[in-house]
Amino acid sequence: MLSQTFKQYEWIALNNVASALSTLAEKKVYGPIDAIGDSLSPGLRVEALRRALRMIISENPEKMPNSEDLKVVIDLLLDEKRGKLAGSVLASFALSKPSIKFSEEKKKEAEAEM
Repeated sequence: MLSQTFKQYEWIALNNVASALSTLAEKKVYGPIDAIGDSLSPGLRVEALRRALRMIISENPEKMPNSEDLKVVIDLLLDEKRGKLAGSVLASFALSKPSIKFSEEKKKEAEAEM
């Protein structure tokens, strides 16, 4: 069962963005991922994500997450209460090559929550 800390659509967005970030981990480029997970400042978390996305788009543009997932993740990273946790979760997923699988039914439920 998923934690109540994040809504299901937030977990899905975190997983999808982490999948893109995992391309950096595969190349042993950990700096941007670590900065997302370690930063105490919401602005620095988002800046680290931007830098990571810049690296991804320059080498693997097909791996870029969609804008809806990015919006959800950026909103989480900027959240005063959950931002640090969201950054740590995002970084952890990216480092572990995320493998959360959601059924089509769960994806539809998550979309309905949005």
